[in-house]
Amino acid sequence: MATDDRSEGGSVIYHHQADPSGWTPPTEDAVLATAVEQHLAERVGEAISVFHEFVSDRVHIDVHLVPPGGERDFWVLFTTGMSGLPMTLPEAFAAQGHPAHAELVLLLPQGWFGETGLHDLRLGSEPHVYWPIGFTKLLARLPHDYKTWLSYGHSIPNGDPAAPLDDSTRCVGAVIVPPLGLLDAPEDWVVHAPDGRTVQLLSPLFVYADELDFKVRHGFDAFADLLDQHQVLPLLQPGRPSVVGGA
Repeated sequence: MATDDRSEGGSVIYHHQADPSGWTPPTEDAVLATAVEQHLAERVGEAISVFHEFVSDRVHIDVHLVPPGGERDFWVLFTTGMSGLPMTLPEAFAAQGHPAHAELVLLLPQGWFGETGLHDLRLGSEPHVYWPIGFTKLLARLPHDYKTWLSYGHSIPNGDPAAPLDDSTRCVGAVIVPPLGLLDAPEDWVVHAPDGRTVQLLSPLFVYADELDFKVRHGFDAFADLLDQHQVLPLLQPGRPSVVGGA
């Protein structure tokens, strides 16, 4: 990954090239996967279904689905398998003890799946339903495919230039944020495995083109201030107004 490029806001812009080594047998880490499952089961609820991955490269990514329940009126989807390998952290962050393992937590509205049965949902069969799950899986692979890392404040466009993630949405990428609205206590954003390792929980906030441009130009802190002003959380809200007013 290259770190010689910076945005107007001073953020480092990484330009990635895929690892040319080809297909690699997937690595799984049952200790970390189990720790993540238990952490979220205790704080959120039990998963009722899992989208198992049948063909994997480098890591085996499964997506667990926790239905709405109690006062929580949205779906919680989370990955396991992303933490099967450590991310490639910059030396300064590694020296500070930043978690090298991560998993993603995706929040979808209560009616997102509509009449689509979970067991009938297959890759590509319902793109207007599947796109946030598909992009989340892409994000889970990104650190391992490109020898890089993900953490809070990182933005990932859908291509260059960024294109809508599906014909049904104006979202063109995601900004990584804490799982606010689900786990509001910062201590719950980190999973502690019994062997002493930690896994950071990250959430994709799907953003519009003008929001992505604002974040890149002005930096994450300025963008986070707009999110706070408009009370925007990582829960996907189809049709929400842009926080910069241009979408």
